[in-house]
Amino acid sequence: MKSKRILYVSPMAMTADNGMMQRQYQWLQMLSDEFPGRVDFLSLNSSPKIARAWLAARNLDIKVIDGPFAIAARLNALAWYISGTLFCNKLRWLDSFRFLFHTPIPKHWVHRYSVIICYYAWNYHLLRLGRASRRVLIDLGDVMANRHERTGARRWISLSQDDEREIIEGVGRCLAISDGDVQEFEHLYRVKLPMAPFVPANSDGLLALEPPQDRRVIGFIGAPSYLNEQIMASLADEQFLRKLGEAGLRLIVAGGICSTCDPELLSRLRAGGAEVIGPVSNILEFYGSVAVVLNPVGPSTGVKIKSVETLMAGRGLITTRWGSDRTLEQQFPRQICMINWPVTPTELASASIEFFRSERPTNDQSRIAYRAHAEACMRAQIHG
Repeated sequence: MKSKRILYVSPMAMTADNGMMQRQYQWLQMLSDEFPGRVDFLSLNSSPKIARAWLAARNLDIKVIDGPFAIAARLNALAWYISGTLFCNKLRWLDSFRFLFHTPIPKHWVHRYSVIICYYAWNYHLLRLGRASRRVLIDLGDVMANRHERTGARRWISLSQDDEREIIEGVGRCLAISDGDVQEFEHLYRVKLPMAPFVPANSDGLLALEPPQDRRVIGFIGAPSYLNEQIMASLADEQFLRKLGEAGLRLIVAGGICSTCDPELLSRLRAGGAEVIGPVSNILEFYGSVAVVLNPVGPSTGVKIKSVETLMAGRGLITTRWGSDRTLEQQFPRQICMINWPVTPTELASASIEFFRSERPTNDQSRIAYRAHAEACMRAQIHG
């Protein structure tokens, strides 16, 4: 085991601050702890200098690969990404993107590394990782082929379903990020994939939060997106806000969505008694100030970061079947209140009021066990 060496292939801009980067940090932290000094990092987006600075700032014992191949692979990946964004997302001339050129990993790398972790499926084709067979572990992340057509999610660059099928049914090993995605892949390809749950990068801080001083505060936090704009419209409903006020509950709305949604919605929220605080510099301050979080999300794929953060913080969660999964419901049965989709303001208000009337104590051991389970799942895939 001492000789095991790992290659981690990253498609991420290391300056990003989003859920995809949190998943990557989850991997890198585990790898640095488990294999100190034996993990190499190939960046397909950021320069080696930026990648080294990011890893050093987090005290991760991981080496960044530099040299001619790393440069060629990164330039090819950036060309693919920029072209895909233009032709698939903006112009919509293509439904999916295929690579014009490939940058196969050097042949001796196939034998050097015991495990090659490929974050997101498209790297698999770009680097011709099929040559490494079962040594390759593909974390499929939260993007499936044609997901916008099946779930109504924002259109985004993706592989074709044929290419995705080739990966999932191929010689490599694939890993899903949520139970919902496991079920979706099984429906699409008749393949039952293993799953490693998502753990937020700030899980230590979330676990350390004390109960809120005001236990009658409900919160919503969201990034700019079409789905969150729909949620904001429900929260700004006059009847919803009136029912909360009559029950003595207070609503806080936060996040980047406050800067991009219709200003009329913000005016209606404030008029109804809600506090709109906008973007927050420290997410722990938001979770520390609320007792219950609303995440009435609609059809989508991937992990629901707000849901996991809420539960890890020991707060109550009101969500739909799209905002939770079997793992979360089994681990946090007292913290989750499920509502129907599509969401109606009346049902959302009733669920919120009933949640506060019922006694729903949190279990610190559940939060610790969830994180330990996620780490164990990742380690099992590496050692398996």
